[in-house]
Amino acid sequence: MQVLTFSSDERRAVGIAGGNETMKNDAIGVFDSGMGGISVLREMTKLMPNEDFIYYGDSLNAPYGVKPLEEVRQLTYACAEHLLERGVKEIIIA
Repeated sequence: MQVLTFSSDERRAVGIAGGNETMKNDAIGVFDSGMGGISVLREMTKLMPNEDFIYYGDSLNAPYGVKPLEEVRQLTYACAEHLLERGVKEIIIA
């Protein structure tokens, strides 16, 4: 599992555009089950430059596509719970 929280300053440092300088709004959670989530995050920061993001990459359990539905459901719920505990206002599954 990889969890990254990007503030606007950190996004600029790693070359991801955007940022909410005042950090007034809650972040958007981005859940990546193992394929393409970083690319989705990069595009989201371009489209929503005033938002902050928390990225959750579940590389430990990837790939999800070969797992039984109930296991995928449990892994997804666990990720969502973790992101909600961090105070995200919404979760994007990438």
